[in-house]
Amino acid sequence: MKSKICKLFLIAIFSLLTVFASSCAGLGDTLDSIFKPKPKNVYTAGYSVEGRKINYSVHGLGKDTIFILGAIHGDEPASAVLAEQFEDYLNKNPSILHNRTVIMLAVANPDGLAAGTRHNANGIDLNRNFPTQNRIDNAVFGFSALSEPESVIIQSLISRYKPNRIISIHQPYDCIDYDGPGEHLANVMAAKCPLPVRKLGAAPGSLGSYAGLELGIAIITMELPDSNVLCCRRIWDDYSPALIAAVKYSPK
Repeated sequence: MKSKICKLFLIAIFSLLTVFASSCAGLGDTLDSIFKPKPKNVYTAGYSVEGRKINYSVHGLGKDTIFILGAIHGDEPASAVLAEQFEDYLNKNPSILHNRTVIMLAVANPDGLAAGTRHNANGIDLNRNFPTQNRIDNAVFGFSALSEPESVIIQSLISRYKPNRIISIHQPYDCIDYDGPGEHLANVMAAKCPLPVRKLGAAPGSLGSYAGLELGIAIITMELPDSNVLCCRRIWDDYSPALIAAVKYSPK
């Protein structure tokens, strides 16, 4: 009798959680985390405007630290594909991590990616929302720096892990751009993929301006081609060698 009561109680609790989750943004993810534990190297950094989890993974334990992120713009899906593929590669190839730590944030703007929009759910361009001398306060860039939870998460990961180089994967300008002391790294990466080095300039309030100009970190903006000419296999074959080179790179 007691066993039957316990089973009924657990079923009732689970049903209530399921109903509650369907009406609250982000709680579906919470149930997933209860019943499907994430890998030990994956952490939740916070939540998007619409309550989606923003997860990142940590690979390796070395002092040489690299931060790689994708999909800061939601309408650049190939960036998330390549970042997620590379995350899987790191899990399967730990030898590349000798004396290194790689921080992977595959999807920095999950609401924008879900909607297919450049901006986050508040209509803010996250790549113009960082605290820089050249930033512009407005309705698209945010009326103040770090006004968005997603940009706060990126800034906090940089502050916590103190990478000496950052790779931000984008689309669709088909080149490798750099800010700060990143020119040599840009040339090393370009030698490993079809993308030429092209200096686009530090946009106001961008991650490039923040990390490269304000913090003095070598940062690469890896601009993949337009998504309509890419497939998952080609993305990996053409552009993963550049990311591998970036991880193995010895800062000058």
